[in-house]
Amino acid sequence: MKIRTITFFYLFKSLSFDNRFLSFLSRIENVRKGFEESGIEVQTVRLTSNAADFIKNRADVAESVILEDVAEDFGITFLNYGLFNSNISMLPELFNTTKNVSASTKIVCKDSIDIKMIKKTSAIIKDISNLKKNKNFNYCVSMNIREHTPFYPASFASEEGFSIGYENGDIIGQAFKNVSSYEKALKNLIGIINKEYKKIEKIAYSLAKESGLKYLGVDTSFAPGLKKSDSVFEQFDYLKKNAGIDYLSTAGLLTDAAKRVNVKRAGYSGLMLPVCEDISLAKKCDKGEMTIERILLLSSVCGCGLDTVPVSGNITAERISSILLNAATLSYKWQKPLSVRLLPVYGKRAGERTSFNSPHLVNSIILE
Repeated sequence: MKIRTITFFYLFKSLSFDNRFLSFLSRIENVRKGFEESGIEVQTVRLTSNAADFIKNRADVAESVILEDVAEDFGITFLNYGLFNSNISMLPELFNTTKNVSASTKIVCKDSIDIKMIKKTSAIIKDISNLKKNKNFNYCVSMNIREHTPFYPASFASEEGFSIGYENGDIIGQAFKNVSSYEKALKNLIGIINKEYKKIEKIAYSLAKESGLKYLGVDTSFAPGLKKSDSVFEQFDYLKKNAGIDYLSTAGLLTDAAKRVNVKRAGYSGLMLPVCEDISLAKKCDKGEMTIERILLLSSVCGCGLDTVPVSGNITAERISSILLNAATLSYKWQKPLSVRLLPVYGKRAGERTSFNSPHLVNSIILE
């Protein structure tokens, strides 16, 4: 178990990089060092802002690139500009111009489903894929996402401070070792993660006090690493074999555990099943045992939705709309956080394999 990201949240009053912003950046490094000096591995430090609020045209996009340069000077290479809704048309230009910027679009699923926004985001997903830069990795459509999630691309800023997200597939394996019942698996897991998260929270509050940056909470989601030993989905088969627990029940168990951690929670706080970030899930897709519809079924009881799902490069906007509407229907019905991050693979069709050359992705069969 390790910290995948400490994500800091900053609210611009205008898209200017003044002394207040520089002072904020200078305190980020102190928080990172504080965790590492406590013996906790930190993979990445990220910065989420409301920069999207100030991007209305191509000139604004060009001006915002300075933000990447300034952040890099402070050791921050992953940025999120927040929510693009009324200015959604600027996203292709943004992703064509920037290096490591992420963003999302919110589909309202409160009193009804925003069908118009589903159609707009479907077209934008196609437009981004046409850049041929794999920038769909940096974009998702979000539904009922709670504030302060540290995980990208759904992260958005509504308050300044920092939150924490983990890579923790290995800890599930520890909790499930030698268990043969649902009750024992759940009890073990809650016990282990409560102990770990309380220890981290104590450090976080101390560093918040020292730095003057508010601690916004931990996203207690279960998120995999790229290695088999860090896979979340690997544990699904373990429970099925040793305790007779099917996939849907395991997804519910993990989500239940994530929400029963007695710490300040933020973001999804559920279960993440990213196809191209979990090698065991990717292999299930290769065998035809997991499909978009089956992953959506699991999403009915977990907290992420469809993440890093490779689809055909020639996927139609209509098919994308159908996928988004399915996810939105679940989010609306149960008022639960879900997001969709599709990866159209240029030049390839469903049934072929991806050939990503990325330190952040594993390869998988392309789904339809």
